Amino acid sequence: MGKFDKFLIATDLDGTLLNSRKRIDALTDEKIRYFIANGGHFTFATGRVHQSFVHLKDMLGFNAPVIFGNGGQIYDYETEQTLSYWFLPSEIRTLCDEVLKLYPSAALELYRHGYCDTVNENEITEIHVTKFGIERVKHDSLETVSDEPWIKVLITAPNSDLTEIYRYVTQRCDYANFRFSTAEFLEVFSRDTDKGRAALWLAKRLGVPESGLIAAGDQQNDLDLLNAAAISAAPANAAENVKAAVDIILPDNDHDAIAALIDHIDSIA
Repeated sequence: MGKFDKFLIATDLDGTLLNSRKRIDALTDEKIRYFIANGGHFTFATGRVHQSFVHLKDMLGFNAPVIFGNGGQIYDYETEQTLSYWFLPSEIRTLCDEVLKLYPSAALELYRHGYCDTVNENEITEIHVTKFGIERVKHDSLETVSDEPWIKVLITAPNSDLTEIYRYVTQRCDYANFRFSTAEFLEVFSRDTDKGRAALWLAKRLGVPESGLIAAGDQQNDLDLLNAAAISAAPANAAENVKAAVDIILPDNDHDAIAALIDHIDSIA
């Protein structure tokens, strides 16, 4: 029996665990390994998908399946198998087509496991896929995109347009969730999941009680996760509405936020 065997930490990556250089600081890495060595379950609940995570995998310490696509997929790297999918329904294609026609500034990133298709690429998407090393197939329209179900759609556009897009899609669609992950990124995923529900599903599978679920995040798409957790935390750089929703405010992501969270758990375990 380890000191932390009844705890699962599920943390967001960008803006929370990772610093502004998209790296993990030495102290945080040390604390994560201490937590795991003493029985704790540690993983990530991210808007990212497998193909934008794989280059991080070997530099991060974790020992539990990873929650991708805001809950759309839970993937076990130990067995190299997907434990659960929550796909977007086929109706999302029609909505996406409407968005592209009404908002020429918008681009789509369409994700399946191991695959990314982009439609009407804009500068925001081009920078995103290049920065995160995401291989993709470019399309001029949705007609040439595979009809296999998507784990996640990412709509990118300047914030003024994306705010209008958000109003448009939420008024017309009740079969998907829409969450901002940055001012220029609108995440679209199945209404049957979110980071919080996926984390609770994973905790149950791991034998962790709901009272042992601990979460950290910094943006709107983390609120589902934070609200589901027994202990919720946000770094000092988080959005104001996120900081208002959590139990603990941590140092910012450039000053070992997750190390501070583990120190807190250590003090109460």
